[in-house]
Amino acid sequence: MEKWYVIQTRVREEEKLVSLIEKMIPPECGLYRKCFVPKNENVWKLKGMNLTEIEVLFSGYVFVITECPEKLFVELKSVPKLSKLLGETTDDEGREFVPLSDKEQEFMENILNPADYVVHRSLIHRNKQGRIDQAKGPLEHYVDNIVKVDNSHRRILIDIEMFGRMRRIKFCFMNEEDCRIEGVPLPEWQRESDGL
Repeated sequence: MEKWYVIQTRVREEEKLVSLIEKMIPPECGLYRKCFVPKNENVWKLKGMNLTEIEVLFSGYVFVITECPEKLFVELKSVPKLSKLLGETTDDEGREFVPLSDKEQEFMENILNPADYVVHRSLIHRNKQGRIDQAKGPLEHYVDNIVKVDNSHRRILIDIEMFGRMRRIKFCFMNEEDCRIEGVPLPEWQRESDGL
């Protein structure tokens, strides 16, 4: 079964490490399916327009998806600039490469677009009291984890456990007005009378 593993490196050198791994251990060798840097779509407002840019989601971290971690672990040891294999532990037989927990992997699979490994903007819906009660997209399963909403910058912060500790993660969103301006079709929302 494929599991997700994390490699720690220097901040702003994530893409360099991915390129180095792909050069020294090409995906064709069959030791991993994908090596990537998860990214986040960030929104900036300029003169009333939403501008987006793509930024690194977890600075200093590179992810790798593999079914054969032991073999990959051995090969990764030869890669220069490799800082640390996250979750690396020592057991009676030597070193071990530990995957994300099932819950952490599920979170990453839920929020990342599998085509580009980017957390794209979510569409949000507010109830009659103005609270966000529904979302479509990466935030869909995590509405209850929202701790802060910045409406003017279209950002939401959620708290979630990742890498063994609580982390605050930024999601960007579109509201119904943004959808109309940008020509994005509005989704069918569940009505409040349906239990929300």
